[in-house]
Amino acid sequence: MTAVMVEITSPPTALREPEEVVLLDDLETLTEGAVPGCNDDNPYR
Repeated sequence: MTAVMVEITSPPTALREPEEVVLLDDLETLTEGAVPGCNDDNPYR
């Protein structure tokens, strides 16, 4: 049997400063080493 724990909290608050926002030009490059698999064989891409 699988158990799942969920934490119910209030909605996230607005960002206080614009510097907290990060803009990404290339998500593939950022996540290249973060997901399991390797290059063409990666089932998560």
